Amino acid sequence: WLGAGPMAEAMPVREIRDVVPEELHTNESVLAIERFEAEAGPFESQRQYVMAAECLEQAITLRQKFLGDAHKDFLAALESYVVTCNRWGIQSLNAGQYTEALELFKKADHATEADNVPNFTRRVSLRAATFSNFCCYYRHRGKINAALQFAERALKIEEHYKDAENP
Repeated sequence: WLGAGPMAEAMPVREIRDVVPEELHTNESVLAIERFEAEAGPFESQRQYVMAAECLEQAITLRQKFLGDAHKDFLAALESYVVTCNRWGIQSLNAGQYTEALELFKKADHATEADNVPNFTRRVSLRAATFSNFCCYYRHRGKINAALQFAERALKIEEHYKDAENP
């Protein structure tokens, strides 16, 4: 199960123009969100995943400021970001791009810290999956003790929240 987790499907992310009223379509923040999300695509196509993630991170930060921590479309974008960073991290790891993989897992880890977004209901399960991916990373790098520590952290989360309705 390590390196797999609930990474396959994320909530769909609606375009920011579909979220805000029409009179806000020309708002500076809305335009910046669109620009950052659009800029991520070419980087992804070129397999420059860290650059793509940095664009998405900028868009997420703006969505959070513009929509608020509890808005469902901000939370959907954040979940998609974490899932995407983990997916790109595994792809980078499999391609032997270890620096990029580690950076992407760190971005997913940071996004799932408890203090960052208190209303993020899937935070815990995504955090466990991220720890599993760190385990894979360190196992690939031959750092068995670090891999074991992350595997234990992932298992601890899953055990602690196994009875939760939507961890």
